[in-house]
Amino acid sequence: MKQKLEVLEGCHNSALGGGHFGRDKTLKKVTERFYWLGIVDDVKEFCRTCDKCQRANRYFVVHGLH
Repeated sequence: MKQKLEVLEGCHNSALGGGHFGRDKTLKKVTERFYWLGIVDDVKEFCRTCDKCQRANRYFVVHGLH
């Protein structure tokens, strides 16, 4: 479990490979290098619960920019 979280954080959050680009780009980055059962659901849940992404999406929705 810890390794999955490290992979998800690295591919979604990290300046090295991430950048909070959303579910689809994160999934692409993760699956280019890794595989485990339930990987798609894990990526979806991780991105859905990312605090930074939720704040950014809320800003765009509230201000009619999304």
